[in-house]
Amino acid sequence: MDSSRRDAVLAKGWRNSPDVAVATAGDGSGFHVLMARARDGYEWRTLATLSEPGMDTDQWIGNACLTGTGKHVMVVYAPRHFTNRARLFARGAFAASVDVDSGDVTKLKDQVTLAYFNPGCSADGTVALTQGADEEHRTSRLLRVETRSGKVTDSVVIPGQISSAVPYRDGFVAARGNALVSLSTAGKMKSLATAASVPFDVHVDAEGGVAFAEQADGDITVRYHAEGRTRTLAKGRLGALSVRSGGDGRVFLLGEADEIRSLPGKMSLLPGPAGGQISSDGKLVVKSAARSGLREGLRTDPKDTDISGVGKDSGGPEAIDVAAEVPATEAKLDFEVSPAARQAPQIRTGSVPNPRLATIAKSSAKKTAGAADKTATTSASGAALAAESPIDAGYTCAVPRNDPELQVYQPHWRQVEWAVDQLVQKRLQVTRTNWKSLKLTNWSPQAEFPAYDLEGGGRVPTNIMLGILAQESNLWQAQRRVAEGELGNPLVGNYYGVDIYDSDPSNDWAIDFSKADCGYGISQQTDHMRKAGSERPGETAWPADKQKAVALDYVTNIAAGLRTLTEKWNQIWTDSHATMRANNGASAKLENWYFAIWAYNSGWHPQAEANGTDANGEPNNGAWGLGWTNNPSNSYWKPGRHPFLDGNTYADAATPQYWPYQEKVLGWAAWPITKTYWDPAQGKNVEQAGYNAAWWNHNDYRSAVVPVIQKVTLFAVDANAFCTADNNCRPGTTNYESPATSTAGTCLRADFKCWWHLPKVWKPDCATQCGNEGTIRYSDDVWKSTEREDPQDYWYPCQTPGLPSGAKIVDDVPSTVPAFRGGCNNSGWTNSGTFSLEFGRDSAGRVPAKADFQQLGNGFGGHEWFGYARNASHNGAVMRVIGTWTLNQQINGPAQVFVHLPDHFGYTRQARYDVHTAQGIRSRVISQRPVKANAGQQANRWVSLGVFAFSGSPKVSLSTLNGEGVGDESVVFDAVAFFPTTCP
Repeated sequence: MDSSRRDAVLAKGWRNSPDVAVATAGDGSGFHVLMARARDGYEWRTLATLSEPGMDTDQWIGNACLTGTGKHVMVVYAPRHFTNRARLFARGAFAASVDVDSGDVTKLKDQVTLAYFNPGCSADGTVALTQGADEEHRTSRLLRVETRSGKVTDSVVIPGQISSAVPYRDGFVAARGNALVSLSTAGKMKSLATAASVPFDVHVDAEGGVAFAEQADGDITVRYHAEGRTRTLAKGRLGALSVRSGGDGRVFLLGEADEIRSLPGKMSLLPGPAGGQISSDGKLVVKSAARSGLREGLRTDPKDTDISGVGKDSGGPEAIDVAAEVPATEAKLDFEVSPAARQAPQIRTGSVPNPRLATIAKSSAKKTAGAADKTATTSASGAALAAESPIDAGYTCAVPRNDPELQVYQPHWRQVEWAVDQLVQKRLQVTRTNWKSLKLTNWSPQAEFPAYDLEGGGRVPTNIMLGILAQESNLWQAQRRVAEGELGNPLVGNYYGVDIYDSDPSNDWAIDFSKADCGYGISQQTDHMRKAGSERPGETAWPADKQKAVALDYVTNIAAGLRTLTEKWNQIWTDSHATMRANNGASAKLENWYFAIWAYNSGWHPQAEANGTDANGEPNNGAWGLGWTNNPSNSYWKPGRHPFLDGNTYADAATPQYWPYQEKVLGWAAWPITKTYWDPAQGKNVEQAGYNAAWWNHNDYRSAVVPVIQKVTLFAVDANAFCTADNNCRPGTTNYESPATSTAGTCLRADFKCWWHLPKVWKPDCATQCGNEGTIRYSDDVWKSTEREDPQDYWYPCQTPGLPSGAKIVDDVPSTVPAFRGGCNNSGWTNSGTFSLEFGRDSAGRVPAKADFQQLGNGFGGHEWFGYARNASHNGAVMRVIGTWTLNQQINGPAQVFVHLPDHFGYTRQARYDVHTAQGIRSRVISQRPVKANAGQQANRWVSLGVFAFSGSPKVSLSTLNGEGVGDESVVFDAVAFFPTTCP
């Protein structure tokens, strides 16, 4: 903020105020924790950027709270796609304590829920963390953490769902069903108060009183429990009033209250956005924080089929938009924060791997070691590789990472829209014939996965399918670092657990990632995608070529996802005898896909099994329909939330953990995902709508894309819309009934099988009030058989000039590996040697370094590898990758050595090349950072390391272990050249 404005907009006395504000936002590089002090005019700096190796995602997400002492921030964080899987959402997130002064990060080995209420900070330096319950695991576990040390001091296991836990006295206070309960560390539970709903916004003040909120019929009531009695403090509209905690045990009511009563001594009402986060003294309210790529995108001509540009990887974090308000002056402040601009001294500790990496089961280590022996020299396609294969040992998903013979094309969002436009109309006539030179048999994506004819008639609206793809994968088929038009590793939901995480089946509180699904590509196709021989009970694997087509080709992947979606629609229609419909059930209307989207994510429990057993052999006792996890009544979803993205609030996408799956998808259907491309003419990134928008007859109808309660201009999601006695669910009530001792949540069943199988009408005049798909962009007949061509922004020449005639080139892959990328003339040169890899190992002999290593179909010859620089004190030895280029002929004399640096993914400033000479190893340290060429464009280039004397076959080695970093700077491995010379 401009210093000249501070006196006018900030609270009086800001220069001497101890007020501290915290904001969080994630991008692909990590989850950024920002802090600003009033005395600095709220100039933001980055305390920490939290991430984990091997977790490839478009965006890290999470929750955070500042402890009452103001000395630490407790953070829960995870990849965005964890919100799409029930078990990962309930127990898969990471946790860390961040020191406010230094930025030093202490990571906990325990993994916790991503639910909106987690973590829960107290008035002192302790924090409550929750490991959640789901349909598979029906108990909750609460952890009490001392943030200074990052140690778990106490824990307790409770049957059923527990939410909104915070430290209280020597134990916890939390919500269990419609009761506010205290819990001792010995597991003793006492009901403090009953509520009209599941209590939320639970905070303990300095005097030990407990403030909490309840909801009913679109209204919120704030209540306070102290000294054995509970009283009402305030009332307002749901979504307009909330409870927040500050420093030193202060509690604030934030927003607009329709009724206010006597407040406790350290509690006050502040104006501001109810969904915001309050600073320690209540002098600033952070309304939202989100990466710049979540701004509303420009909506272009709906019939424009051109591609404007592709995303550009800068090698660093995205800018963050922070919106805030000053309660004292009602001033609205907007900040654009660069996470790399002002950083805490210990910023790099945020990317040190989670300590769970060091707690490895011995049996898993033995299994992996055995698998490594079998896969060391052969790719999945049978091609010979280097002495130590980059392919993950013991992989169980169908298509492995880092197989240079199996590279995945990253589509442009316009290509995705083209494919959906054709597939939903069943008119795609494209056949894949040696597509991308991947040596697969010819196939037709639509014929391979034909969409089912819908029961009731009609077809899938484009915006529904595009909304699913946006939520599942950000419209990506390949991993994050692969730009549109490039090729690289497959995008797989949870591939790495097999080689990193605790696989002890007796540890009920650790996520066993090896058992997570193998969701591939843009639709995260899961079924049938495990490697043959690695199927789980009841699963079957597709033939290998079919699996490869799904993993490698975005069109085939979309076709498979569309087939799954139409199957779910028909399952619901048939099983319910056409009675379970949303609104009027017309397939052309977007809202009417609510149930099918729900089933796409978490499956359909057929009526025929209502009196049978589930997959675990446990009785269903009459339950059938849609699962409990995504039910809006589940207490893990944020009360008072508005419809996802409603009113173009794209900052919602920074916190997707607040909404269940179908609400997010319908949000993406109503408000198109934003994609960012680099515009060289403007020299900046430009935001663009990823696809054509759907339309409604009125904006209020759009806001009600899901069931809502409308109070004046506020739209709050109706949490009770799918909660009735018919599915054993208890909605909010004003009767203050005590919860049964055997239940712990709105679901009254101890097995959480409050499954929904009834119709729901929230738009009685659906023909007028429901949404419609947007304009079909690729509707002309030519697009039936013509694929939208690949963008060529990163199609640099595969042969880079600059070598002297006669130089001998050694590439990073064998000559048998073709260049899969278009526009790559790879003839006229000879690969004159071999490239080998060596990976670091942990104490159990496992290879987590492979999770940090990737390939890209670019660079010299159309292929490059890259890893991440780490120093010795930050797990550099375990995560080390060494690449060695060896010439296949002898040089007995001097030769000049060149290394090829591709346009992108060489960002380290300390690339140390070890040249094996006649006199021993001679090291040269260079920066791999790109340089600007003509017109500001980056380009591939050769760099000379100098002239060296050799005796025998020359070798050059490069390691990711250097003095620079902790995993935030990439190290690229491309080609090396040797030029014999007479110069000394």
